[in-house]
Amino acid sequence: MPLFSTIARQKLMSFSYANAHGTSSFFKDFGVSMVNMRRIGVLTGIEGEVRKVCTKVN
Repeated sequence: MPLFSTIARQKLMSFSYANAHGTSSFFKDFGVSMVNMRRIGVLTGIEGEVRKVCTKVN
C-alpha cells in the first residue's frame, strides 16, 4: 500500500514545486505552519521527553 494516495502525492508535488520556485509563498506558508505548531502544546518537565533517537521512544 503506498504511503500517499495519487491525489495526495499530486498536491504534495504541487506544493513542493511552488515553494521551491517562489520564495514569498514559502515564507508565508512557513509562518502559517509556525502558528499552527504553537497550538500543539509542548510538554515540559516530567510530562515531556527529549528523544536521543527521534524514531525511538527513550
